[in-house]
Amino acid sequence: MLDQLIDKAARLLQQPSTQEFMTAKLHQWLRTEYRRLEKFLPTQWLSEQGAQVATRAIVSTIADINEDPHHPLRRSFDRYVAQMIRRIEHDEQTGEKLQQWQRALLDNETLHGYMGQVLTDVRGYMQADLAKPDSRLRHHLQTMLKEFGDTLAENKALNHTVNEAVINSAVYLGPQVSDFLTSHIRTTIENWDEREMAEQIELNIGKDLQKVRINGTIVGGLIGGILFFLERGIDVLVSLA
Repeated sequence: MLDQLIDKAARLLQQPSTQEFMTAKLHQWLRTEYRRLEKFLPTQWLSEQGAQVATRAIVSTIADINEDPHHPLRRSFDRYVAQMIRRIEHDEQTGEKLQQWQRALLDNETLHGYMGQVLTDVRGYMQADLAKPDSRLRHHLQTMLKEFGDTLAENKALNHTVNEAVINSAVYLGPQVSDFLTSHIRTTIENWDEREMAEQIELNIGKDLQKVRINGTIVGGLIGGILFFLERGIDVLVSLA
């Protein structure tokens, strides 16, 4: 996660729009804090140079962190994450704060509406992209699944781990899913009235019932015809005797 953050930060800082934003902020700060200097010094030029110097310094620091796996900032980050994990696991006060934040998020109607709109927008984007012949999302999914399949085929240890995880999940979820489905089906059928029951039967197995009726009629007619001819044959034989 830290490597990805470092890479994203480096790319963001190197974009012209970011440097323009930093220049504007520096220029605004100089004009606000040092109004008199603007009459004697080229504050716009100083802002541009300051933004470039700051960008180079930050990018250089990020590059040092990215190239050195034992960089002090990396170790500080690891220590901070380890401390947070321990506090979450063992500190009751921290756990209570997290629960309060969780309840506040769950009860925030504005956040619910915003997240609902985000999900709607994401779903619309995905549907529009997947409808295209050159869908980028489909291409990424295919590439990701192919790479994952190749990794599973080559890495026997990972293959075994994934198989064990699937088996353990099936063993754990199987009884629960079975009980849920059985209870859901039973409750649903019990709540049906006679008309709804007839509609569901006709909808799901009506064609099969029609076949049974037709087959029954044909088979019954054949058996009746055979019995009739047998009876007539016996009568003929008896009359000849």
